[in-house]
Amino acid sequence: MDRGNAPTLTVGRKAVAVAGTAVQVGNVQIPDGFKATVKAESSNIGLIEVGGTAAEAQGATAYLLAANESIEVKTINLNVVWIDATVSTDGVEYIVEQDS
Repeated sequence: MDRGNAPTLTVGRKAVAVAGTAVQVGNVQIPDGFKATVKAESSNIGLIEVGGTAAEAQGATAYLLAANESIEVKTINLNVVWIDATVSTDGVEYIVEQDS
């Protein structure tokens, strides 16, 4: 269901402190019909590994993002998106459409 234009946005960033240790992107609600974009930071040296669980983000099935690459997700909360990094302190930026 497309709800049209979002009236507000939430933005943030999340870094992986230690490569090989997956973290959740954040605890940000995504309203029904809206989406979030997660982008690997332009300053990243290595790859960001994305998964639906910590194990997926740390494993061979991770979805890989190079610097400046992004994915859009439609889920209920960003806390279901896990990231790991091949280089410590690399991270992501996110922007989430909000309905209020």
